[in-house]
Amino acid sequence: VHSHRAMSEQLDIQMGQIVEQIKLLAKQVEDLQTRKRISEEIYLSKITFEPVIGTTYYLYYSNKEKRKILSMVSPKEWGRSGDHLSFIAEVTLQGDRTWKVTNQADEQ
Repeated sequence: VHSHRAMSEQLDIQMGQIVEQIKLLAKQVEDLQTRKRISEEIYLSKITFEPVIGTTYYLYYSNKEKRKILSMVSPKEWGRSGDHLSFIAEVTLQGDRTWKVTNQADEQ
């Protein structure tokens, strides 16, 4: 009876560890899907400069141009000249050429 209980407890512990690993992997997949989606959006946006790895940029939707644009200018720096822009996300270019979202608009 004691051996049976010990075996059962040990297997429960191991299964619990595997479940936690699965949750971690699922979270990593979700994060990669988000990076892929935002990276595709950025590469389809208007970019008028060569982005530098490790640098933070800002993704907007331009109501004037009816498209997304990537900018070096933060929402706070635009002033009135940025009234036609809707902030989407603050992003940083990663070494693998994907983009990491460091800040996102509330409605996204």
